[in-house]
Amino acid sequence: VRVKMSSVSLTHVVIGDCVSEWYGGAGSGTESSTVVLTHVKILRSNAAHDGGALYMAGPSGTSSAFANLTLTAVRLTGATAKYKGGAVFVGHNSHVVVRDSHIEKARAAMGGGLYMEGEHSNVQLLNVSFVKCEAEKADSRDIKRSTGMLECSACPSATSFVPSHALCSTTVCAGCHSPCESSC
Repeated sequence: VRVKMSSVSLTHVVIGDCVSEWYGGAGSGTESSTVVLTHVKILRSNAAHDGGALYMAGPSGTSSAFANLTLTAVRLTGATAKYKGGAVFVGHNSHVVVRDSHIEKARAAMGGGLYMEGEHSNVQLLNVSFVKCEAEKADSRDIKRSTGMLECSACPSATSFVPSHALCSTTVCAGCHSPCESSC
């Protein structure tokens, strides 16, 4: 499923064994798009670049066009991406809300479960479990393995993240307390 400058809503759908040679193994939303998934299972999806299951990114350089993703009661299992976001990649100008969902056995070089980067983006996680997600990080000496849902660009060794503000979805690295690309 690829959505660009339009909307799609899927309810009670199972998507499995999807492969993308680029971004978003099972689906992607770009520019002014809205994707709403409710009671959806995405099983064994793979992307050659970013977003093993889902890839969301609005256009860079503007704050007026957004890619919007809402996941409710969604299960993402066995998603892989070569680079960023084993299950979900969130890029520039993206608003993502994930509630009552489960992400399991996702894998990528960075951000095993979820990777977020870019300007004007935010992620809100409400009752979400990340289980057995794995990220491999290369440095000049070796490959480091870590588990975790987010990747912090200011503290690359971080594996856990905490809410930093009770009234919004801003998330900070538990190690260095740097914001992880989201804001109030």
